Amino acid sequence: MRRFVLILFGAIIILPFTAWAVWQVANPVRSDSSSNSIVNPALGKSDYPSNYTMRPAFNVHLSNASLQINIEKFAAAHQWNVIWRTTQQFPVLNRSPISGSTFPITLNRLLEHYPLYAQYDMKTKTVWIFPKKK
Repeated sequence: MRRFVLILFGAIIILPFTAWAVWQVANPVRSDSSSNSIVNPALGKSDYPSNYTMRPAFNVHLSNASLQINIEKFAAAHQWNVIWRTTQQFPVLNRSPISGSTFPITLNRLLEHYPLYAQYDMKTKTVWIFPKKK
C-alpha cells in the first residue's frame, strides 16, 4: 500500500510538467503569408483564424457640446444619417469614451444614460432617436 501511495504521489507531482500549453501546440511558423497575420511577441509571427482577429472598434469621444451635436458628428464620421424625433437638448453627462464593435451597439451604450432610444435602418444607414415613454 505504501508503495502504491508513493507511485501515485510521484505521478501527481510529475504530471503537470508533462502538460503542453496552447502556445506549445500551436504552429507559430507558417510558410505562406496571409492577411490575418498577427505579430505576437510570445509566439512570433503567427496566423489566427479570421474570427479571432480584432474588428475595428467604433469609438465616441464626447466634447463639451450638446449630446445632439456629438451624436451627429459620430454618425457623420461613420456615414450614418441621424433623424431627431425630440426637440429637447441634453448636456453631455460623461466625458469618458464609449466604444463598441458596431455603430448601433456603441450608440445604444451612449444613449443608456439618457431618456432616449434609437431605431436603426441598416440598409440606408439611418438612425432615428426618440424620447423614451414615461
